[in-house]
Amino acid sequence: MDPAIISAFHLPRYSEIPDVGLYLKQVVKYINDIFSPLGLPEITASMISNYVKQGLVDKPVRKQYGRALIARIIVVAFAKSVLTMDDIRSFSSLLFDGEPFDRAYDDFCAASEKAIIDVFSEKEDNLTERLGLIHTVVRAAARRVYLNDAFQHLES
Repeated sequence: MDPAIISAFHLPRYSEIPDVGLYLKQVVKYINDIFSPLGLPEITASMISNYVKQGLVDKPVRKQYGRALIARIIVVAFAKSVLTMDDIRSFSSLLFDGEPFDRAYDDFCAASEKAIIDVFSEKEDNLTERLGLIHTVVRAAARRVYLNDAFQHLES
C-alpha cells in the first residue's frame, strides 16, 4: 500500500462526524468512504441493521443516525475484521464505559491511526518478504489468542 495513503489515513473525530442525522444509505456511504483507502470490506445497510438488532448500536431516531450512532458504527466496522460480535460488545464496553463518549471515541481514532502507521512501518530489514509475511501472520494470530483470553477475563 502506498505510504502516503497510510500516513494520510484519518478517522473522523467526534466533532467531525455529521450531526444532522443521516439515513441508513447515507451512513453506509459515509463509512465506506472513510475505510476505502484501507481496502477493508465494505459495510452494507443490512450489516448496520444487524448491529442494531444485536444491540451493538442503538436504534436510529426517526430512521436517522446521529453523531454518536455513527461513531459506534465506525468502531464496530473497524473492529469486525478481527473480533467476534460478542468481543466487539466487550470492547465497546471497555472503550466507552466510564469515559465521556466523545473523548473515548477520539482516543479510539488516534490509537487506530497510530496502529496502522506502526504496522506498515515495522518492516524487519533482515527478513525476506516471505518471512516478513510469516512473522506478520503469526503475530496477528498471537494477538488474537491474547484478545480471546483478555475478553474472557473481562466477562468473568
